[in-house]
Amino acid sequence: MTKKKTHEEFVKEVKTFVGNDYVVIGTYKGSKEKIRIKHLLCNHEWDVFPYQFLHRSKCSHCGKGRKTKEQFQKDVLNQWGDEYVVIGEYINNRTKVKMKHLVCGREWAFTPLNLKKCKGCTTCNSKQIKRYKKTHADFIKEVYENVKNEYKVLGTYKNNREKILMQHTTCGNEWLVTPKNFLTNNSRCPECNSKQKGIKDFKKKVNQIVGDEYIVVGEYINNKIKIRMLHRKCGEIVEIAPNNFSKGCRCSKCSSKKANIKKRKTHAEFVSDIYRLEGDKYSVIGKYIDVKTHVSLKHNECGHIWDSTPHNFFAGRRCPKCRASKGEKEIEKFLQEHNIVYESQYIAEGCRYKRDLRFDFGIFSNNNLVAVIEYDGQQHITPVSIFGGKKAFETLQKRDEIKNNYCKVNGIRMFRIPFWDIEDINKILFDLFIPFIRETEQIA
Repeated sequence: MTKKKTHEEFVKEVKTFVGNDYVVIGTYKGSKEKIRIKHLLCNHEWDVFPYQFLHRSKCSHCGKGRKTKEQFQKDVLNQWGDEYVVIGEYINNRTKVKMKHLVCGREWAFTPLNLKKCKGCTTCNSKQIKRYKKTHADFIKEVYENVKNEYKVLGTYKNNREKILMQHTTCGNEWLVTPKNFLTNNSRCPECNSKQKGIKDFKKKVNQIVGDEYIVVGEYINNKIKIRMLHRKCGEIVEIAPNNFSKGCRCSKCSSKKANIKKRKTHAEFVSDIYRLEGDKYSVIGKYIDVKTHVSLKHNECGHIWDSTPHNFFAGRRCPKCRASKGEKEIEKFLQEHNIVYESQYIAEGCRYKRDLRFDFGIFSNNNLVAVIEYDGQQHITPVSIFGGKKAFETLQKRDEIKNNYCKVNGIRMFRIPFWDIEDINKILFDLFIPFIRETEQIA
């Protein structure tokens, strides 16, 4: 904002322009309020706008309103010193008058009204500018004084208006900018300016949509790249693209909970679904909670009761006893014929890989677990595509190794029977297993 001129400053200006011929009688209040002036030569007083008096109007009473050539020469002397002389005829403030620069001899015409704005001989001024032309080193120094090491000059400085390559060291972005815009207009890294505007607008939009329920904690790149956000209700940090958030995308954890609550079946609905799939072949023994929580089921045809997740049942996994392999059925037949106490699909406490692991058979003596039997199908020995291929094979190996170590640590005898011994399974069990059972009974 321009500083307001004082009364004293106006009086000084009047004296500079007209000497002692006029005196200010009124009080200066502003350029748009008239002030009383007195012409001492004729004693005439009148009210006039300050600007008009200084640049145009003088005493109309005595016809001294038009500035003389001598008065204008005096104005030139006050403005530029004695290097300039008026050589043309002075008519008025708006008519060009011829001037001469005594230093270089150049003559030119200019409008007296622009006396204060004009800087004198343009030829000499141009030479002076060229004499002090900014160098590349000068520009680098100015950049450092303004922004320190935050920006680096990559191009070569030529002049103030020719674009030069700059680098923003904070983000690494390179772009072309005129030296004048960089130094004078504070033109900075467009990429960071865009990000700052983007993050500011996005935070404002988040607040408008959800208040303080979500807080932006990550770095904003653009509207399509995910940004980290804190959901204050659950404390979860989620990644959401700003444009997706605007469309209604929210915390996945809370959204899935809401969806589960909406879609969760009742116990009666689960029982109804079981009947719709299998009729009265299966009965629900336990209490249904959700698709991932185990529930006790009974196969009415064989009487076997086991725990299964509803998800697995609906995926086609039925009674484990009835869907046992040929090898498992032969082993179970042998155990029954020899009155050996056993439990199929036995879960040993503490034997886990992501979840509890099951042994094909757990063998008991005097209510104590003394041995386990594992029948290893081909998928335990080599990858088989119908059983999941290489990935499933590697998982089976990990699970088998955990079972082996568990039995070793807990002093439990393990019998592993490979699939290629299926034809001789009774003989193998009799030769290996019966002596072990008798030995166990004798120890007991």
